[in-house]
Amino acid sequence: MPSIPFVDNRRAIQYTGSNSAEIDATIPNFTIVSESGGVLDFTSVGSYTANTGQWITYTQGNVSGVFDNADFFTFYVENALAGDVAALDTRLDAAETALAGVGAAAVRSAGVASAGTLLLNTPANVAVQLIPAMADSSYTPYAYLFGTGVNLGQVTINSVTVTDADTVTVQVQTSLVSLPGVHVLVVAKD
Repeated sequence: MPSIPFVDNRRAIQYTGSNSAEIDATIPNFTIVSESGGVLDFTSVGSYTANTGQWITYTQGNVSGVFDNADFFTFYVENALAGDVAALDTRLDAAETALAGVGAAAVRSAGVASAGTLLLNTPANVAVQLIPAMADSSYTPYAYLFGTGVNLGQVTINSVTVTDADTVTVQVQTSLVSLPGVHVLVVAKD
């Protein structure tokens, strides 16, 4: 029998200062001790404190750590789920169809970025790095969404702005209270 690659089933949720009930409902072994002024004290195989903006990681129903935003993205990387990859394929097909009518210029660059956890009616700016970089900032970017909730029409693109030769800023927002797992695909043409 051949070996198979695998990873631990770890998940994370960001504490917003007001979503302790959602976190409590999400993590099986989670007990709120107190919450005040954006500080959440809780137990889950140990005692923890989470401040607004920190990430609570968990596995097998138990909290495994609390991290500041910078530390979280230093230690961990978001794992695309199979559904996200299938949705990306659908978005790539849509992009190819849409771009076919835009003109003769070929796609010169592309990039993908996570939008993080989107909050109800709160615009989020997502910086998407293009690979390879364009020659200058006089190109046309096209943005597409894929991932959790996107096919339900719960996420919209407000704007797509060229930042520089290798970065496009895409402003997105959701009509849901909280929505993780949204990704932005950007393709660039001359």
